[in-house]
Amino acid sequence: MAGTRKVVVLGSSSAAGVGATRYELSWVGLLTSELRNRGFEVVNSSISGSGTSTSLARFDSDVTPQQPDFVVLATSIFNEGFVNAPQAAWSRYIANTRELIRRTRELGAIPIVVGMYPSDFYTATNIALISQLYRTEETLGVPMWDFWSIVSDPTGNWLPGLTRDGLHPTDAGHSYFFNSIPLSLFDIAYRPSQEDMESTPGSWQTPTAGEGLELGRIDIALDRASDSWTSAAWIQDAGENEWRVYLRFGSDQGERYRLERHATNLVLREGESETLLVPVTVGPGRTWRHVAVSYQFATRSLRVYLDGLLVGQYQTAQPEPMSRFEFGSGCLNCSFSDLAVYRSNLDSDQLAQIMTGLIPRRSLEFWAPLRELNLLPRNLARTNPSLSVSGAWQYQSGEAPALCGRDNTQQQSPARGSEPSGAGFNR
Repeated sequence: MAGTRKVVVLGSSSAAGVGATRYELSWVGLLTSELRNRGFEVVNSSISGSGTSTSLARFDSDVTPQQPDFVVLATSIFNEGFVNAPQAAWSRYIANTRELIRRTRELGAIPIVVGMYPSDFYTATNIALISQLYRTEETLGVPMWDFWSIVSDPTGNWLPGLTRDGLHPTDAGHSYFFNSIPLSLFDIAYRPSQEDMESTPGSWQTPTAGEGLELGRIDIALDRASDSWTSAAWIQDAGENEWRVYLRFGSDQGERYRLERHATNLVLREGESETLLVPVTVGPGRTWRHVAVSYQFATRSLRVYLDGLLVGQYQTAQPEPMSRFEFGSGCLNCSFSDLAVYRSNLDSDQLAQIMTGLIPRRSLEFWAPLRELNLLPRNLARTNPSLSVSGAWQYQSGEAPALCGRDNTQQQSPARGSEPSGAGFNR
C-alpha cells in the first residue's frame, strides 16, 4: 500500500504470541490492529526460543528486505541461558542489542528496545541483573518499553493471573504489555535525544500574583487511557501555608485525584476526600523538589514519591486507568521543569535516576523539559500532540533543577502559552 509505514518486530516467544489464547490477543497482535488504523503495516519476524545471536544472524534476511521505519527488538534474555549463566547471558544480550541497534540505524530505521518481563524461575541474581539491564538500556539513546513494572510483584515474579506457565503472559498479561506502549512514538516526528535531555537549564514559572491572571496550566490528554502510569515533575514552590495543587489526574469524565501541598503536608485527594496525608518537608522555600505519583493497575496501588523516595501509598477501590494529566493549575508562584507522563509505574530505583539528572525513557509517553526561553509551546508540541497550554507563565534561566537542586534563577519577561484546545478537567 502506497504511503504505508512499516514496523518489524524481531523477537522471541512472547512477541510471537505464546501465552495468548489467539494471536490477535497477543501484545503484537493488539499493536498490529492499532497501528493498522494509523497507516502502519506490522511484520512480525519473531521466533519462539530465539536469542539475540539468532536475531543478529537473521537480520539481513528478515529485517533488511522489509525496509522498515521502526524495528522493535523484543528478544527475551531468558533464551540466552540467563538462569544457568546469568552474567555471561547478560553481557551477550547487551552486546548483541547494541549491534542490533547499530544495524537498525544503518537502515535509516528507528530502533525500539522492549524491556524484559518477569519469570517465576528467576533467582535474586537474575532480578538484580535485570534491574541493571534496564538501567543500561536507558543509556542506549533509543525508545524503550517497560514490560516489567506493570506485571511484576516486589520479588520479580509475575503478579497472579498474568502468566500461563511462569514464563509467558496470559491474555491479560499481553494486554498489559500492549497498554504500556506509548503509541504517540509512532505519530510524532520528534523524539527526544540524550542531548535534548541535557539541554539549556531553566524552568517555567506560574505568576507570583494571581489577581487578574489565569494560572498557568499544562493539560495532557492521552489518546487512550493508561492502565499503569506515572506522572512526575520538578517543582520549586515559593508559597507559604496556602493550599497548592501540583498535579491532577483523571479522564474525560473529570478529575479523579489531585496531589496538593498544605504547609508541610503532601495531600492526595479523591474529589473532596483526603485519601492520603504525608507529613514531609516540602516547603516553603525556593528548593527544587521532585514529585511523582505512580499507579500499578494490577494491584490497584497508588504511590507518592518525593525526591525519588516513596513517602506514601494508597489502595484504590477499583482499577484507575487515566487519560488526563494536568500540571500547574493550582499553584501560584511555582516553577516547573521536566514534566513527564509514563505508561508504566516507575518505582524508587527508577525515579532515583532523575535525581542524577537522567530522564527515564521506559514507556515514556510525554516529556516537556520547559528549560528554554519562548519555547514552551514548541517543547510540548514536538513531544506529544494531544495537549493544551494556557494561562500565564514566565521563564526563569538558571541551573537545571535535576542537576543542582537549588535555585539560581533570573526572571525574564512574561510569556504566554498557546490557547488551550480543551478546558482542562471538569471542575
